[in-house]
Amino acid sequence: GTKSLNERNARQFHLDLVDEQIDTLTRAVLGTTVACARCHDHKFDPVPTKDYYALAGIFLSSETYFGISSGPGRRQSSQLLRLPDVEGQIITDPDLSTEQIASLRDEMDELEATRRELRIATFKARQNGQAFQPDIRTANRIQTRFGQIEAQLASVDTSGRAYPLAMGIWEGSRIEDTEVLRRGELDQPGERVARGFPRFVQLREPLQITGNQSGRLELAQWITALDNPLTARVFVNRIWQHLFGQGIVPSADNFGVNGEKPSHPELLDHLAIRFIEDGWSTKALIRQIVLSDTYRQASTFDEESFLKDPENALLWRMSKRRLDAEAIRDAMLATSGRLVTEPLMGSPVTTLRNVNHRILLARGQIDALAENDNRSVYLPIIRDNIPDALDVFDFAEASLVTGSRDVTTVPGQALYLLNHAFVQDCAADLGYRLLEEASDRSQRLLLGHLLCYGRPPTEKETDRALEFYQTFLEKAEEADYPDPQLLGFHSFCQALLASAEFRYLD
Repeated sequence: GTKSLNERNARQFHLDLVDEQIDTLTRAVLGTTVACARCHDHKFDPVPTKDYYALAGIFLSSETYFGISSGPGRRQSSQLLRLPDVEGQIITDPDLSTEQIASLRDEMDELEATRRELRIATFKARQNGQAFQPDIRTANRIQTRFGQIEAQLASVDTSGRAYPLAMGIWEGSRIEDTEVLRRGELDQPGERVARGFPRFVQLREPLQITGNQSGRLELAQWITALDNPLTARVFVNRIWQHLFGQGIVPSADNFGVNGEKPSHPELLDHLAIRFIEDGWSTKALIRQIVLSDTYRQASTFDEESFLKDPENALLWRMSKRRLDAEAIRDAMLATSGRLVTEPLMGSPVTTLRNVNHRILLARGQIDALAENDNRSVYLPIIRDNIPDALDVFDFAEASLVTGSRDVTTVPGQALYLLNHAFVQDCAADLGYRLLEEASDRSQRLLLGHLLCYGRPPTEKETDRALEFYQTFLEKAEEADYPDPQLLGFHSFCQALLASAEFRYLD
């Protein structure tokens, strides 16, 4: 009864997790949509259902450690992967004292006693033909807290010393092939297929998966094989997209029939071959691209070229494009002199482990984790709680595979640049920096434009800035503002940061 239902739910959750892993792998590394074949043969690309379940068998024979405590709304819990002890390693999780461990165990006993009382009350009511429904909030609170304590105790040894832990994947306890599920339904198993790889890529020397291994090693070898035609092309296309704003294949995560055709297929092949010959060196690839005449073109408009190629698919000029959300935030920190390039020691989210995030959200404490001056790549990304600095500028959905981001222009972006405390603080720090590093007003205007735009101001911009500054001083003095000169200079710096030129590559 209950046991078989729990086993079925666990199996269903594992299958759904595998589906996400396959989708992430194939889109990001192979530029294909293999996950469509879970329920039926792919409608367009040469991916039969058997190929999907051959690949799924590899992941079903593996154990994924994603570190989620049990609780209501969570179909499955998971611990983190225990890393080996290495001399000098840094463990960011806090240790627990013996008193704290004892207190947590006592709290678990109390929660279990309360949970037992609720079950007994429910059973007695049913025996007497009565309907008894325990308070849902109380039951959920007990379940959530119990799972949090379990996770907290599992993160330390018997003496309270924190383990070195990480999310990861490991060989599963059961190594086995899996059946093809008709229409993807768990209760409709069909033919069992051996673990393997999609047949749309055939290697000269096929790889065999042994019976006592999941096949992840062979999968990695298959992905990076020299005669796999997709991996290098997909990677090169992603680098090209990052540098030019659009890939040679515009649909970066779909090289299939429904994807867009490459604008320069021979160039894509050439770069992929060079990439492999250079030892899969990202630096060498980027150097080769940025030193080309194509990359070093101006964005100047040319009517004749525009009439022939209005979409600039043939790259007759460098297309203007907006910076990514991370780059905008980092640029503000860099110009204000605040950017910290060193990585954080662990994620700030670890300070919230085993704590009820819903309560913290109400107090704004998760947003406070993003209030640091480190590079944006180190910011904590919590589902449904993306930091404002990233969310407002079209940050990608963190739980989905996204080959390219949308670029929107909405009122919220302007309001953020005008009113958000982060932008105002960066503007103030930029103002202090200009006051310290330049001797007079003209030199400060020059330095501000060089830092923000990479160019000196035009004569018209200088005149307008000086006019703005003088007008601001007069009105600020009338309103009796404290230190109007400094405030006016900070307002000018915020105008630099809020301008379109600051956000766009030209």
